[in-house]
Amino acid sequence: MLRMLATTVVITISLTSLVAAQEGNQVEVNSADWNKLNQQDQQAIEDILKGTMNQDVKPTEGAPSISAEDLPPEGDIGGWIKKQINKRKKQICEVGCVTAGLGATSACGVISGGTAAAICAALATKGVALCREKC
Repeated sequence: MLRMLATTVVITISLTSLVAAQEGNQVEVNSADWNKLNQQDQQAIEDILKGTMNQDVKPTEGAPSISAEDLPPEGDIGGWIKKQINKRKKQICEVGCVTAGLGATSACGVISGGTAAAICAALATKGVALCREKC
């Protein structure tokens, strides 16, 4: 059960990482990989991608397959999760920087406006770049 949950998470992460490379609002997944999932997991992944990124899943023959090293091993799930997080630390950090920058830029809107708001937003943008450099 835990292995299936972890596998579903990996496929979801893999699909979301492919979104940037896809045209339109469809993300392709290898049909064979997709068909290994039960209907409930397929629906959960579709709901996640549609609800968070407005993307539809498109099972496609010949789409890149999810590699064995991306799937959790039998047994040491905790070690595997740590490995996955370590592989993605820079990406996770950069997402945090961008999110913080969006929050800062939004907060700049409460300043009286004009030059002060523009300077605040510009500094928030510079702050995002500085943060990303440190990731």
